[in-house]
Amino acid sequence: MNTIAKKRVGVIFGTLAFLAFVALVVCLPRTSYAAALGTESPNVYCTYTDSNGKQYDGDKLPAGTYDVSFYLEGVTELSVVQVTSTYSSDVSVQSEPKALLSDEVAGVSSMGTVTNDSNLVFGFVSDADTCSSVTKDGTLLATFSVAFAKDCDAADVISVSTDPNKTFVLANYNDGFDDEYALVTESADYPGSLYLMTCDVSPSTGHSVNGSLVIMTDAKGNTANSPVYGEYTVNVYSDSARTELVGTTTSSLKDGVNAFSIDSLKDGTYYLSISSDYAIARNDVTVIVNGADITNAVIPMMACDFNKDGIITAADATSVYLFASKQTDLNYDLNGDGVVTGADATAIYACSSGSGYYNGLEIK
Repeated sequence: MNTIAKKRVGVIFGTLAFLAFVALVVCLPRTSYAAALGTESPNVYCTYTDSNGKQYDGDKLPAGTYDVSFYLEGVTELSVVQVTSTYSSDVSVQSEPKALLSDEVAGVSSMGTVTNDSNLVFGFVSDADTCSSVTKDGTLLATFSVAFAKDCDAADVISVSTDPNKTFVLANYNDGFDDEYALVTESADYPGSLYLMTCDVSPSTGHSVNGSLVIMTDAKGNTANSPVYGEYTVNVYSDSARTELVGTTTSSLKDGVNAFSIDSLKDGTYYLSISSDYAIARNDVTVIVNGADITNAVIPMMACDFNKDGIITAADATSVYLFASKQTDLNYDLNGDGVVTGADATAIYACSSGSGYYNGLEIK
């Protein structure tokens, strides 16, 4: 190991206080193929996955135990990376990592991990003369099993050090052993040049859209806000042709509401397709997500196709008349007055009188 490399790696190992030394052979580079230092945008971020494989937003994390995975994105080459963090008394970390970059990428060695005394620290170094290649869209650095005693924003209980000696990315040895990406651009006690990187231990996976499905009482889209009955499927697409499926959720009547929730939508425009056995499928709903969750969205549905033939006609009113005489099933209460009567049959006639069932709905 050359003198400059010894100095740089020595600083890293002193910071981490590792119990084991990994023998590294680092030679002075001769030819550089790296991107110019400062032209890339390294970002370290975390994901939170429970034992069932469900991912959670780090900024709205329920109490529980998760696989917490640290990823690095925004760079294509890596010589040295180190992340130094501390965690609060509401957090506990299993001592052994569940996954490490060095297990997956050839030519990269782990510098060890620290998980005790409220410290969570890890680092890796390339065994090559200059650097090792990594995936710009996101490379897994490490995964730990972490228990959170309370609901929290993970950023409130896990704090990453901004000291450039403790958290940094050295993309290529050819850039110089003291020039690096860090969470600050100036540090009085740091001898090299610093270029800004970012770190977010609690990134949001997107925004949610929450609302309810209600019964449409005429062909003009009016509603008495009575909940639809039965189970509904809500498909979410990223294109207006509804060919690129983003996700699917279902809703059903519970506690007097037929509510739906769509999670993890990044900013953008989405197109819904809503269907049920007893409703005319709705394919004209557009959702615009712009920096915030959407709550209390109301989507009226033509929910009176009782004979399931795909159209609303007088034949559907027959079921209403049957239950109007027995008063046993308020699922046929289309006008929301709490009883099933001939007035509900009238709503069916009103729904069947239009030239089209839906006329477009934008939610934002």
